[in-house]
Amino acid sequence: MRSYEHLNAVSRKVNSFEKDSDVIEAIDDYIPELFDSISSDFSSHFGVSLNLEKSHVCYMDQTYRQSATGVIFEAITISKVPVKLFIECLIDHSKVWLKVKSPVPRFGMKKLRKLAKSQLQNPEDHTELRNLN
Repeated sequence: MRSYEHLNAVSRKVNSFEKDSDVIEAIDDYIPELFDSISSDFSSHFGVSLNLEKSHVCYMDQTYRQSATGVIFEAITISKVPVKLFIECLIDHSKVWLKVKSPVPRFGMKKLRKLAKSQLQNPEDHTELRNLN
């Protein structure tokens, strides 16, 4: 999956800097590539593309996942009935988590509906991209 290749590249780049401002700038520079690779992997699995609505970098934030470095994306599917998604990329841990944030239409998008249904039973309410079946 391209997402994890890009995530690892971001991690290597981030680890090469000492100044916080350089780290944040490097992460910002990778955001378009990272989102494109996630969108590509998502599209390959679910058959629908994503459109980025917002992104946010979490760095040295004690309130975010034990101060992990991450990028948070809010996206929607490019479909007749858009579905909102919350995507977390944990750079320190090479994880890409997906969370369906709006109802999935009853017709079409069967795999995405299955993901949303499984998240109702998942206590952490997210699914790792690489673990999708």
